[in-house]
Amino acid sequence: MAIGSLTIMWFLAHFFSVIFQCTPVDKAWYPSKPGHCINVVAFLWGNSLANMILDYVILLLPVIPVWNLQMAPAQKTL
Repeated sequence: MAIGSLTIMWFLAHFFSVIFQCTPVDKAWYPSKPGHCINVVAFLWGNSLANMILDYVILLLPVIPVWNLQMAPAQKTL
């Protein structure tokens, strides 16, 4: 439940960061308009890193329950 909530919160943070990446907001569509935008490359690198970490955490979620099963190791890998 906590990982799902974290994933949803991360999505919402990314979603709103993309929408409000520039001040004023429409500068993203009209670059000649005065204002400023965030460093999109740095933002995407940070977002990619966080997404990879969340993916690995989700991938590792079933490891402990499977490890604790009272079965032969060969059966656990099927």
